[in-house]
Amino acid sequence: MLGSYLARGVNHASMQNMHYSIYSTPQADFRGQSWQLSNPDENRLQKQIQRHERINSFFKIRQGFITGKDAVFIRDKTDIPAGEDAAYVPYLKDRDMLKYAVPESTSHVVFYPFRGDVLLTSEEVKDRFPRTWDYLESNADGPTGLKARKSLSRVGHDNWWRPLWPRQPKHMLRPKIVSPQLVLFPRFALDEKGAVAVSHGPYVYYPSDVHNVVALKYLLAVLNSSVGHWQVMQHSHKFSRGYAKLEPLTLANVYLPSPAAVPTTKMNAIVALVDKLIE
Repeated sequence: MLGSYLARGVNHASMQNMHYSIYSTPQADFRGQSWQLSNPDENRLQKQIQRHERINSFFKIRQGFITGKDAVFIRDKTDIPAGEDAAYVPYLKDRDMLKYAVPESTSHVVFYPFRGDVLLTSEEVKDRFPRTWDYLESNADGPTGLKARKSLSRVGHDNWWRPLWPRQPKHMLRPKIVSPQLVLFPRFALDEKGAVAVSHGPYVYYPSDVHNVVALKYLLAVLNSSVGHWQVMQHSHKFSRGYAKLEPLTLANVYLPSPAAVPTTKMNAIVALVDKLIE
């Protein structure tokens, strides 16, 4: 019996049952840095999808902020010192992300030391946010303190009091689509007001200075669809219990029809449906 199965495999005969599949795949599938081995049905679907263009042909994909010490920089909203709200922005946790829409409010904030798109200096933080500075100093030393972060050498040891990679407001605080970093099913949501900051996971925005919310709603429909989810899962690192890790490169491999090529009547219908789902 085993010999006949092996013979089928060697002779490129296809077989599929509930335990395994045997099928041939093109040599080209082994040329990239990572192999994407799909059965014939999936290959046909992939070829149909790849007649279109990748997301990053139309949208910008970035990774959320990385503080290097979330336990210090991410704080409960009720802990913000009086009069120092400007040092923080609302933070949306992965587990609080919904499908289609972000919550109206968040329970946490992240220290976000910017004036416009320029990072504040330590002297400016001391002067404008003295109680926040005292808090940062109280968490500076020790084996698990801010000064002990391993990646601090890459941003300068004098900047021990900053999040490592906070992302500029012009990239983060703008209309965008957000998602948890680990997903079991699609949970892409539109932050139409650009009100929240997100960490680690990817977020997507329209690259023009003109915030094209219509294009974002169209993309939101694609990413939350079954074909969008299938593409995401095809290119993501897999974890236990069926979870996938989303990264900018993951989303960059998702294909979709150009927003400009979608007929106006169909685009309006998609946007109207997304608006209902957001509500």
